[in-house]
Amino acid sequence: MIPKEQRIAIAKEIVDGSLSSREAAEKYGISKSLAAKYATDYRRENGLPVRTSTPRTPETKAIMLKSSNDSFHLEDYQSMTKDQLIEELIKSKINEARAKKGYEVKGDGQNKEFISLNRKNTDCSKWDGQGGDYIPLWVADMDFPVAEPVLEALKKRLEHPSKRLLSFVSDLALFKEYHAKYPSHGYRWLNAKIRLDTGLKMSDQYAHKCCKTAGIMSISKHYRYKKPGDPFKVYPNLMATGLNITGPLQCITSDMTAFRLKGGYYELTLYMDLWNNEILSYSLSGRKGDRMTYISGLKDLISIKQKYPGLEMILHTDQGSVYASKDFNELLPLYNIVHSMSRAGTPTDNAAMEAINGWIKTEMFTDLHITSNENIENEIKEYITFFNEERPAYSLNYLTPKQYKEYYAQF
Repeated sequence: MIPKEQRIAIAKEIVDGSLSSREAAEKYGISKSLAAKYATDYRRENGLPVRTSTPRTPETKAIMLKSSNDSFHLEDYQSMTKDQLIEELIKSKINEARAKKGYEVKGDGQNKEFISLNRKNTDCSKWDGQGGDYIPLWVADMDFPVAEPVLEALKKRLEHPSKRLLSFVSDLALFKEYHAKYPSHGYRWLNAKIRLDTGLKMSDQYAHKCCKTAGIMSISKHYRYKKPGDPFKVYPNLMATGLNITGPLQCITSDMTAFRLKGGYYELTLYMDLWNNEILSYSLSGRKGDRMTYISGLKDLISIKQKYPGLEMILHTDQGSVYASKDFNELLPLYNIVHSMSRAGTPTDNAAMEAINGWIKTEMFTDLHITSNENIENEIKEYITFFNEERPAYSLNYLTPKQYKEYYAQF
């Protein structure tokens, strides 16, 4: 137990600056915290201000009270504008930070001078604990030429990149290659197509990173639809009743899309299974309003339906004149096919088919670069094969219609 008189003597040496808390602790064989406590108790007993922060040298105090080159009086601050006051406050904060690091700056530009401050014996463990010579922080902060060994190491790293970087660059090239083939699609579809073709599995987040780095963006049109029209009076809209489609051939949707190529006008009629988005039949005609295009596609659909005579099939269409015609509708009941119709002028009632029509034209012209009517029949046939067997679909969890059918069909 240290006598009270000795505690006061230790405290006086710390308070008057003769010793720092660390030096007092070493001199009298006590801990630094205990020496600091003696000094704090002494200040309180004698009505002296208790220090709550690291004591500063006279040089540090001067820097914190004024800028490096100017001294200000109260009148100077009162005459300043708001922006000038903010600028002076910033300067003072910078000077304070420099003082805490142990240096001050005088002059400006090429005449700037860095001056070290003596922070020893200021009760600062970081400075009092230093032994011998050390590099001032303002020197450590300066820019020096990079050492040759460091440059050589950087060059070797660039000449021999890591496996991770090489893999990333390779994936970038792969996404660029597939984007060049299928520019109408975004990163999710491209990722699914790469996985389907190559077996390479990448997360959608990683695919997005690759496409963003490579500057890849999809090229596709967005369509606006009109307000819903009135229900058709002949055939009800069974799609609006919330159909539960659990397998193939339960609900087929059909529509016609038209397009122009150099040298001709074409109408393409499609019949698609809503369960797996598979195009079951199609018909192409170069004549405008050709009714046999619809009938030809329907006959191909009926030939498929005949394999399952007990299955009730719903055929959903719009209110086009051919779909509402007598010839078309007389065939349906013969093969256990129930007709369903959208509301007039409401393509959203047949949204799946409308979306497919849009994608088909975008992919044919943008991705497959079909620009002329030369060999158009074979090109449409090849596209339908691509659509059913090679094109991953978002609604099928990026499986192709053929894959989805193989995995989940019950017959």
